[in-house]
Amino acid sequence: IAASTLVIVNAKRVEQQMVAVNQGSEMVQDTDRLETLLYKRQALIRSYLLTTDERFLQQYEDTVGTYNQLIQALEKISQFSTTEQVQRIETLKQLGERIYADNMQLVSLVEAGKTDAAITSFKQGKVLSL
Repeated sequence: IAASTLVIVNAKRVEQQMVAVNQGSEMVQDTDRLETLLYKRQALIRSYLLTTDERFLQQYEDTVGTYNQLIQALEKISQFSTTEQVQRIETLKQLGERIYADNMQLVSLVEAGKTDAAITSFKQGKVLSL
């Protein structure tokens, strides 16, 4: 009986470890996806600046929504992860917020008819680029 109990306890530990490994792997994949979404956001805002085509701005907003949803999902499960992963998520969250604020300044310039000023700001690095 003792051997059976030991086997069951060990099996539960292995199962818990596998769950933790899977969650960690998903977190790494999702944080990589966040980085990709940041690049996509910047490509879309550049496209909007160059063309003033509202479709690019809508795609940008959609990507921001996806990014924010992914951040929220990661924050919920980050309590089970390492300090480094939690810090990486927080860094990506802050970066996403900063990029959004900077990009909205550009959009405001474009909407005010100051497209050249927006492009100049972007070129001069007044807006964070990746």
